[in-house]
Amino acid sequence: MTTENVPPDRYRTHIDSFFDPRWPQQLRIGWCMGGVFAAVLAVWSLGDALVNVGHEESISTIGSVVFGTSMLLMSVAAFRHGGIRNILHSKRVRSNKHSELGIGIVVPGGLTLPSLAVAMLIFNGLTGLAISALNVYITDRSELPHGYDPRTTAIFALVGGIVLLLMAAAFIWFRLPTTLGLYPHGIERVVRSRKLRRNNATVQFVHWNDIEGIAGTDIVTRSGYGDVRTPMIHIHTTGRIPPEARIPHDEEHILAIVCTWLIAEPNTLLALARRMHERPHDRTLLAREDAAELLRPPPLRGRFRMARHQEASR
Repeated sequence: MTTENVPPDRYRTHIDSFFDPRWPQQLRIGWCMGGVFAAVLAVWSLGDALVNVGHEESISTIGSVVFGTSMLLMSVAAFRHGGIRNILHSKRVRSNKHSELGIGIVVPGGLTLPSLAVAMLIFNGLTGLAISALNVYITDRSELPHGYDPRTTAIFALVGGIVLLLMAAAFIWFRLPTTLGLYPHGIERVVRSRKLRRNNATVQFVHWNDIEGIAGTDIVTRSGYGDVRTPMIHIHTTGRIPPEARIPHDEEHILAIVCTWLIAEPNTLLALARRMHERPHDRTLLAREDAAELLRPPPLRGRFRMARHQEASR
């Protein structure tokens, strides 16, 4: 039976048989409880904002909205850190027809903790500017607390808002949006960066036959609270990667795929890449219309169960 005639559930089983979680997705109860607490605070604060709207209290409304939105973003971050992530198969992982490489799977960038931080910085920065403007244009000061100086508050809010927006701009400027393509002929990585006022896209393609091995590894960041590990896939190639096409994690013969920059579940992406490398006859599956299903991760409960088994076997 050729791969073109293999039903979707059958070839999905082939990929699952290669699924050996390099990065166990553990359920961390403490972080999830923190996420629930932050979500409750978010709902309470946003409800308070609605009450303040009815009382026409502009500054209190903005403060409640800012706090509620910040708690909501913190809740999402806490749940993701607690293991509640990649719950559903993203529709953004799709089949794509490349002008030169043909039909394959494209994996775009995903929701990351840095992107949540940028969203919080932008929102709070804009809020600071709004509070500053409201304090400047306050005309009725009879109901203000004794000793309250709206112009001083406006200056602090303006400076704080500008600082937060500058921090967000720095994050956006130095980030490296990445797209990964899996095609029957090989792997294509597209990294976009900014140099001066220009947007550059660095494209690096590696043919399956030029790959010596595919391994899962980690980016280890030292901190005072323990090591932070970021999943990364190393594509070991026979050819040399040009220096101008490398990102900081690349080496002369290693193409690095930082998994947290992509929307796909890391273990599933690693399993699919290994399967395509080691089984050439399966590569035509990438050209199917429903090929994106190859990156559908196992159910969340199943991933938790695998993590427990790995922990128990140590």
